[in-house]
Amino acid sequence: MSVQPAIDRTLPGRPASRNPDPRALVRELLRPEAYPGPRASGVEVRHTHGSWVFLNDREAWKVRRPVEDALLDLPDADRRRRCCEEELRLGRRLAPDVYWEVVPIQRGTAGHAFVGSGPVVDFALRMRRLPEEDSAAMLAAQGRLTARHLQALAETMARFYAAAPPVLDRPGLGRASVVENYQQALPFAGRLLDGALLQRVYHWQREMVAERELPLLDRVARGRIREGHGDLRLEHVYFPGGRAEAPVVIDPLVPASDRCADVALDVAFLVMDLEAQRRPDLTATFLGRFASATDDYDLYPLIDLYVSHRAFTRARVACLVAADPATAPAKASRKAAEANRLLALAASYI
Repeated sequence: MSVQPAIDRTLPGRPASRNPDPRALVRELLRPEAYPGPRASGVEVRHTHGSWVFLNDREAWKVRRPVEDALLDLPDADRRRRCCEEELRLGRRLAPDVYWEVVPIQRGTAGHAFVGSGPVVDFALRMRRLPEEDSAAMLAAQGRLTARHLQALAETMARFYAAAPPVLDRPGLGRASVVENYQQALPFAGRLLDGALLQRVYHWQREMVAERELPLLDRVARGRIREGHGDLRLEHVYFPGGRAEAPVVIDPLVPASDRCADVALDVAFLVMDLEAQRRPDLTATFLGRFASATDDYDLYPLIDLYVSHRAFTRARVACLVAADPATAPAKASRKAAEANRLLALAASYI
């Protein structure tokens, strides 16, 4: 398939005030005829905490779920439309030929669809589908992720941060972020997480932030706080054709509070994934090339704290998914186990 150019179109007027029935929306968007041609051979849906992602032969259609919790606040279609538009802007920074357009979902006589006529009830982000075998997560699982892949990614991210606007009104990692993480994880203590280990990680992170207050503030002065990606994990990085060059990075976080951070805190998500894969060799390669490309060797005294914080964050998110009544039991069990592995990883830096 040839690359479709990015499209900007004026969307229809305000959507219906009521949210679509989620069961009907998912069921009806699984029909190939709900999509513009050429007709796909089939459609599958992937469920995340904040989205339904519908995949056909060529494209991915990301529909935001009407979620209101500690992570997301998307109660109505108008807010979800604005979220899609912001993700379109952000996604084009590192994957310009993947993010295409924001499109309306209509409810016609045959049900919810992206074609035909009917009232607009919601919106979706239309994207080019990337081959799963090209993802860094798949390459790592198959033992094919190499130092050259990580070097190419480090150089890409260094250029990305250099072009990103600096943020001068927040620290690289502050006490408030550590406390907020802990408070949102606390309801899962003793239920999904080891309460004693949770306390131990929290107190260590607070002590580390206090001890490193000056280096953290110095990173603001040095322009190391930038509008980054916010969720730089292996599953969001793709190497076209599996080649160790020109990586594509998708799924940026939309909320600025999660995305605007120390560049070292941004890449700490990737380091966390590599550490979870027990690949310290790739961690060292990536950090070495990134420090060289950004002339930022001051990240090293902070990286353990940053990775621990990111692992704690992902443990909390996994708990939210596990505790969600809409999560299937098998997935809830997997997410609970994942949360405990990530909490143990966060503790390993103490």
